[in-house]
Formats: sequence, C-alpha cells, structure tokens
Amino acid sequence: MFEMPAIKKRDDGKPNLLKMLIQNVYVYYGLAVLIIIATLGLHTYPNYNELNNTKTLITNSESEIAALEKQIREKEIELEGTKQEFGLYSEKYSPRINKVLPVGEQLGPLTRFLESFALQLEKSGVMTLSAISYGGLKSIGEASTLPIRLSFQANNVNFVRFMQMIANSGSIEEKDFYDGDPIRMMQVDQISVTIPNFETEGAVVVDEDPLYTINLQVSAFNRN
Repeated sequence: MFEMPAIKKRDDGKPNLLKMLIQNVYVYYGLAVLIIIATLGLHTYPNYNELNNTKTLITNSESEIAALEKQIREKEIELEGTKQEFGLYSEKYSPRINKVLPVGEQLGPLTRFLESFALQLEKSGVMTLSAISYGGLKSIGEASTLPIRLSFQANNVNFVRFMQMIANSGSIEEKDFYDGDPIRMMQVDQISVTIPNFETEGAVVVDEDPLYTINLQVSAFNRN
C-alpha cells in the first residue's frame, strides 16, 4: 500500500507564526486591561477621596447641628426661666417702682411724706421743718424733675438722718423703705448750712449738740 510521508514539525529554531500571534494577542489584551484599570483608578481615586471628604464633612456638620440644637434647647430653657423670673420680679417690684417714680407731680403724697418723716425724726431730737415750696416741672425726656425747697432746723443726728434719707431715696430694697413704702427718688441740688457759735466773755464755746439751720434745694423725679 502506498503511504503518505509524515509531515514533520518545523524545528529549525524559527518561531512559529501562529504561536507568536497568539502570544501577542495575550500581551495586547493584558496591556489593554492594565490601561483600562489604570484609567479607572485615575478617575475613581479622586472621586473616592472627594466622597470620603464629603462624608467627613457631613459627619462634622451633623455634629455641629446637634451641638447647635443642644444650645438652642438650653437657651430656650434659660429663656423660660428668665420669663418666670421677670414675671416674679415685675409682680414684686413694679408697685415699688411706681412709687419711687410716680406718674405726674404727686405733690400731696410727697408733702405728707416729708412732714411725716420730719415728725418721726423730731421724736428723737430737734427737727423742725419750717417751709416746703415747689417749682415747676422740668422735663428730661421720659421723666421730669420737680424742684423742692426745704428749710428746717435739726441737731447733728437728725441732720445726718435726713440727708441719708435723700441719699437712699429711690431704692426698691425694703431696708431703705420708710413706714413700709419706698421713698420717692430725690437728689440734692444745693444746700446751705448755718452752725451757730456761742461766745462767752471773749471765749468761743461750741455747743456739744449744735442746731443746724439748713436751706436745701432738692429735685424729686417722676415719669411724664
């Protein structure tokens, strides 16, 4: 029988063309994959960092918002407490303020107070209120001043007490009240004091409890 001669593989040391093509395809494919991965990485990494930064910013913002909400709640509680305190303060002190700063001149109550205070001082020493006179109101914005002229004679102790009364006038503290009521706000504008000296055979004898003659100009305040 006739037999075909066997085909011998090429073994001359030269690369097989098909094999080279296959290998090149793998190389090109690998390079393409690497390029695609690198490209995706270059585009994705900044976005990933931006996403992380955004998430961090959101977390920080949520913390700040929570802190602000806490502060708001605390301020609301504080404001509510302040409203209650103001209500109590207004209920307690508004009547006192209305007396230390009354509306209008209120000459009658003021005159009765000055006479009553002088009579009270007279129980413990010399205090003689000889004259009270009033001037016209002087407006100073929302308030006015009422000029008052007082003339009286007093010993040392009562003179000091009378001046202390004027200095403490306008106070809404109970320790400064007279006869259970606050004293209308006043201030001293002008004062003149005469202290008598007694001479005996050329020698000056000073009385141990001299009487002061006082002319006092005062301003009492009121709301318009």
